[in-house]
Amino acid sequence: MLGWRFRLAVLLGLAVHAPAWAVRLAYRGQPGQVLHYSFTLSAETETTAGGRAQTLHTHGSLDCTQEIVDVDAQGHLKVRMHFSNGLLTSASGEHSARVPLNLPDAEVLLSSTGNVLKAQMLPGPQSVRSAKEPPETGTAEAATDSATSARGFESLFDQMRALGFPERDVEVGDSWSLSGSLAQPGGQPGSVAGVSQLVGVEQHSGVECAVIHSRLEIPLRSTQQLLGVSASTDGSSTATFTAYFDLAGGHLLELLGTDRSQRAIRLAPAPDKDARSPQPEAATLQCDCAATFTMRLNGIGRCSATPSATQP
Repeated sequence: MLGWRFRLAVLLGLAVHAPAWAVRLAYRGQPGQVLHYSFTLSAETETTAGGRAQTLHTHGSLDCTQEIVDVDAQGHLKVRMHFSNGLLTSASGEHSARVPLNLPDAEVLLSSTGNVLKAQMLPGPQSVRSAKEPPETGTAEAATDSATSARGFESLFDQMRALGFPERDVEVGDSWSLSGSLAQPGGQPGSVAGVSQLVGVEQHSGVECAVIHSRLEIPLRSTQQLLGVSASTDGSSTATFTAYFDLAGGHLLELLGTDRSQRAIRLAPAPDKDARSPQPEAATLQCDCAATFTMRLNGIGRCSATPSATQP
């Protein structure tokens, strides 16, 4: 008769040598499925120029409807995105500004592992201030940084391109590298590099989700000409976030992230060959920004009439 010590040893041995639970992370969906997401962004930017510091508080919000137009035999998803209710508010001291974000619709071809195979903007409204909105108020630095923040909020969607998965099963504790590109205003696309790790599988809002921690390093380098001024930016950004991915549904349920960026902005008069008087000296702004952002799924529905699929 086997003793209890032997039985315990056998059970422990099985526990040690049993394969770990592996999951396959993959985006899935059906044509006509519509996912309703909301984005938020809160940031605090400290700008120093000439020994004087100024703090800008920014808050942004945006709704995004993602309609799955088609799914091909390889599992590639054609997704049409519609953005609405976009608003960016900023305040610095006694000054404040409200800038609506009117983003054009977009269509992306997404692989099951999250790689953006093709992306295009669709004809529609551009990011312009409504005629009914009052003009922005505040210092020149505040207005400049507000516009920079608006572009940064829009570029969040470019950063999402780095939320890819490996083409293999993963176990809790496994990690994989991330890479992508980020379009920067007036500059060449910058490389985005990082790493993701599956840290657990748990219930989140009543749904079984893979919990993924990620970290991205993003260079911030660009040069722009604006109203006779050359603005050159040099800096970097580090983004960290936790994603809750619905394993059964094949879509993102929630994303919580932070972003810390530091950059130097050099403002210099554009070269003028016809200038007869001495040109003003260049000025440098030091900017330190700490931000938090969220992306949440608010609901899933069906399109009343799914448009016929078109070739990407």
